[in-house]
Amino acid sequence: MNAKIVVAPLRKIKGDGTLYNRPAEVEAAIRRLLGMSRQEVLAACALNDRQRADYVPSECILHLLRRAGRDNDQAYLERLFRLFTSRIARALPVPERLLPGSNAKGLSAADLAVREFAIDRLTEMLCLDRQGYDDRLDIYEATFEAALKTLRATARRSVGRQRSRLEPLSDDPETAEPSSDVEDALLRHVPGTEEKIERRDYRRKLLAAIQLLPDEDRRLLMLLNEDIPIHSKDPTVTTVARLIGCGEQTVRNRRDRIHRDLRRALGLEPVR
Repeated sequence: MNAKIVVAPLRKIKGDGTLYNRPAEVEAAIRRLLGMSRQEVLAACALNDRQRADYVPSECILHLLRRAGRDNDQAYLERLFRLFTSRIARALPVPERLLPGSNAKGLSAADLAVREFAIDRLTEMLCLDRQGYDDRLDIYEATFEAALKTLRATARRSVGRQRSRLEPLSDDPETAEPSSDVEDALLRHVPGTEEKIERRDYRRKLLAAIQLLPDEDRRLLMLLNEDIPIHSKDPTVTTVARLIGCGEQTVRNRRDRIHRDLRRALGLEPVR
């Protein structure tokens, strides 16, 4: 039965004029998954042990995600997306590091920024693919690990341009006092910190963590603090999406990612 399921070929053309192709084992896994119920698919894709015979390659999850983007089952799409971003996070880990000259451990702001750059870029591609077809994703369907390695290198260059120095977020940051407008942005736009924000030591750590964010992330927080709408159908309205030159969903994803990074840096959310 699975052999009769047709999997559409990839469209992107290589430099030598040939099409990108999925490995035979990926094609077979996709056909097997397409013959399963959606609940069975989600359960299979949630397995992360690569040694298991029923492990689903990330190429397959991406293919399913692209197909789901053209359906009307939003709940299924969102669950697949979470599984896909979880695979990216596992491929781009953010380990705790011992800070120089200290016994304290902290998270590398650079590693966090690289991971989230990759997630944001792939999210943008998926949004465009849902509207039509983004053949850049074909490379990830053909060879996910190699494509992600290239994207990681691009992310590192981008992060390096944004900041000449990205330091770890630690339990004892030593930074200058942030300006009052940054404090306001924190108080209003970082969920999960409300109950602790009045504690002076906690507030100082949180403000210092914001100062260690990449410049473009701090700018986004400031725009949100100005109550500028993220998106508007009225082309005459100034929006955050138009100011920073990306789509509405990308703005929301970046905002949520910044909140996660800050909470993780302060130990309010586990690093996955």
